[in-house]
Amino acid sequence: MKYVYLEGIFFGSADIKTMLANEFNRFKDVDNKFIALMKKVNGNPQVLQVCEIPDLQKDLDKWAKHLNAIKKALGDYLEKQRQAFARFYFVGDDDLLEIIGNSREIKQVMRHFPKMFAGITSVQHDEKGDEILGMNSREGEIVEFTKKVVISEDPTINKWLTKVQEMMQFTLATILDDALKPLIILDKIEQQEEFNAWIVKQPSQICGLAMQIDWSRRTEEAFRVGEKGGDPIKKLEYDETMTNKTLEILAERVLTDMAKEIRQKYE
Repeated sequence: MKYVYLEGIFFGSADIKTMLANEFNRFKDVDNKFIALMKKVNGNPQVLQVCEIPDLQKDLDKWAKHLNAIKKALGDYLEKQRQAFARFYFVGDDDLLEIIGNSREIKQVMRHFPKMFAGITSVQHDEKGDEILGMNSREGEIVEFTKKVVISEDPTINKWLTKVQEMMQFTLATILDDALKPLIILDKIEQQEEFNAWIVKQPSQICGLAMQIDWSRRTEEAFRVGEKGGDPIKKLEYDETMTNKTLEILAERVLTDMAKEIRQKYE
């Protein structure tokens, strides 16, 4: 029977039983009746005897109609879940059902993070699996959240996943703000050790973005020099020299012995 997968969905997920109570009861009724029919057939597996079972075709057609209605309701339910948390559109129906069915089991949900969050393979969590403390990249980089996300505080999975998403954004924004302050006043040429220490401390994404912001800031400063009657070209030439020297420092550093995740930052 092509609807056999529904058994795992309705009987394996407590959330589905609650959210789709009518569909669950209807499926349970169809399932019980179909099993009873199969037991009767198994007791006397003669084709002619099976065909003589009263209202057999009528019952099968009715059950198929019920199952189609259940399947449609399930599809509508999944669409509502995707509307509530847009990253659910990145996972298929089977994966989404597994996520919803294990909404309180972070280890089960975490298996699907790479599909929902690009670059994130898993999250840091406490032993009980109720507090999410940070995120891990596929390269092994760990970024601790500014504030933990507690799963048990929210009744549905889309709400705590939304909090995780917001905490990812807030944490990276906070780290970026903290990273920019020392970078702006840092002389990368004269303070190479401090510059290298800064790179090691920051997540890779923050390193790249902070340096791009710093370059844009220095370029805008050159334009302001010109607006005040100064020589913007001279300022830009100085900035270009600093940029080239910085690239030389990074290129030389890559040739030294260092941990894989640190090397990836320099590259």
